Amino acid sequence: MTEPERTDGRLQENELKVEHDGGVEIVLMPGEHDLTTAASLNDRLAALVDGGSPVVIDLSQTSFIDSSILRVLLEARRLAHEAGIGFDVAAGDGTGEGVTRVLSVTGLDSTLPVFSSREDAVKKASSGPGA
Repeated sequence: MTEPERTDGRLQENELKVEHDGGVEIVLMPGEHDLTTAASLNDRLAALVDGGSPVVIDLSQTSFIDSSILRVLLEARRLAHEAGIGFDVAAGDGTGEGVTRVLSVTGLDSTLPVFSSREDAVKKASSGPGA
């Protein structure tokens, strides 16, 4: 997925951006994500897992996710764990209430697990799955 050039350095809603932090690939997901962005997220996560680096999903700017996004996250986590790669999620103060609610109601906040800070998620992901 090619990201449009931004003059102000900010992401447009529904874009995906990957940052690097000490060998960990961090996927930022600002705005709302649903079936319309699920395929591009799936492709991006599959490529990152295939690359062999730990992955963190940063939901700190995410205002909405639906079940299609949850499915993509769970599948990417499964693939990462099978490959022996860390895969974790961060949901900070900027995470939409609907996002935290859906993670909590579905029990995925503990299954994934979801960390309250990006730093904690990066630390956990870099130590590998199940560490």
